[in-house]
Amino acid sequence: MTPQPAPEPFVAVRHGADAYANARAALEALALPDFHGTRVLLKPNAGRLVPPRKGITTHPSVVAAACDFFVKAGADVSVGESTIIGVKPLECLESTGIAAVVRERGLPLIDLDKLPARRTTVPGGTVLNHLMVCGAMAEFDYVVSIPVMKTHMHCVV
Repeated sequence: MTPQPAPEPFVAVRHGADAYANARAALEALALPDFHGTRVLLKPNAGRLVPPRKGITTHPSVVAAACDFFVKAGADVSVGESTIIGVKPLECLESTGIAAVVRERGLPLIDLDKLPARRTTVPGGTVLNHLMVCGAMAEFDYVVSIPVMKTHMHCVV
């Protein structure tokens, strides 16, 4: 398999007090593919047992907006998390408020740590030629990472 060039990056930025409205507007501003009939895994950053007000994890309103956007686009949507050792993903999704917004929408929550890993080749990798990833990734057409802008230790964002 010949490695394909990476697509040009695209970013949509929205400002305002309403996280849900900002996230929806940002998603709607992007030139995204047709999601009708696809399986989409939304992967928020919810790896800590903290409430949403701490700003450490993806805000549940942002996850709600992404869920609604992809469902409206015709996708079969799931939300999954994998956390650091010693922390249970479903407990994190509960404490962050993400589980509640996902349940309100009748969508599945997936504990990615409970699923078997599989070896995945990194085509053209220069440092790594393979990774171990959650085997469930192969069940989805798209994996959408929903991070939170924050700093780690002495890094600056």
